[in-house]
Amino acid sequence: MKGIDLTRSLVMYSCAHIGLTFGLLPQRKLFKEVLERWRRGEATDNIKVPRRHQVFLTLCVVAVLLAGFALTR
Repeated sequence: MKGIDLTRSLVMYSCAHIGLTFGLLPQRKLFKEVLERWRRGEATDNIKVPRRHQVFLTLCVVAVLLAGFALTR
């Protein structure tokens, strides 16, 4: 691909992981609850992720990716 070299790709890749890490922080309690239910053999497919958690995750990933894009320019 023209204009995207290995360095820029690695920066964007690492920024995506940082954004995911920050964005998933509020969902720790939810993940813990799902894991506990799964260990007890209960159904976990009825647990829904709150809308605000989804929005926070999306905003974190996009913001960190934009910062990574700005760093590579």
